[in-house]
Amino acid sequence: MKVSVDMQKSQVKRDIRGYSGEGKSGPPPHVGIRFDETGRFLRERGNTIVSHVVAGSRSQDALLEIRDRMMALPHADHFAFTAPGSLHMTLAQGVLETRRKERYWPQGFDLGAPVDDITATYMERFAGFPDHGGFNVRVDAMTPLGLVVCGATDEDEDTMRRWRDEVCEPFGYRHPDHDAYEFHITIAYLAKWLPPEAVNLYEVALEEMLDHLDRTNPLLELDQPALCSFEDMNHFELLLYLR
Repeated sequence: MKVSVDMQKSQVKRDIRGYSGEGKSGPPPHVGIRFDETGRFLRERGNTIVSHVVAGSRSQDALLEIRDRMMALPHADHFAFTAPGSLHMTLAQGVLETRRKERYWPQGFDLGAPVDDITATYMERFAGFPDHGGFNVRVDAMTPLGLVVCGATDEDEDTMRRWRDEVCEPFGYRHPDHDAYEFHITIAYLAKWLPPEAVNLYEVALEEMLDHLDRTNPLLELDQPALCSFEDMNHFELLLYLR
């Protein structure tokens, strides 16, 4: 029996101990590739399908408030915060020039193929792409990196996953984590591990933020799905709406 997700209360209870440096020997993921340890973003080109948070909406205002709160927390300098205009929900992962592996690369393209060539092909393939319907989303959880989101109802969740399934054909591959990859809105990346003593502080702060969102913005306003390109994780250039 499918469990309904209709307007359940969001849950902050994600184990965030994994963001602390306890027991860690190397830097967090993506350091030196996507950004450096100071939080400065590095060039990492690619393409993707996202739904941007609607510009000028109450949802954008609410998420920018959350971003400000996160930036005001102790140890905020351990994070690389994305630009305010980059807020979006990733619907389906595209290609990354730093991830040239067969399982993550479209069939028919050499692993050395320029990202621009792949993006140009996607523009052709997605022209006239079938409309798989609209959907609403709500916040399901918060982590030190941002929001985990899901469909506001079972039907919305099914629609989001149908979009992800259907883009596999024009993309020319299916990501290994296709089913497990969570819908999310990134606000920051971890550039340096948090000190272990910060875990409890972050759990309390994130729960307060999540309660605030539940009360003031139970549904998030997202634009229609779009194929985008990017030079780094601070701007996602809209190329083509898919509906």
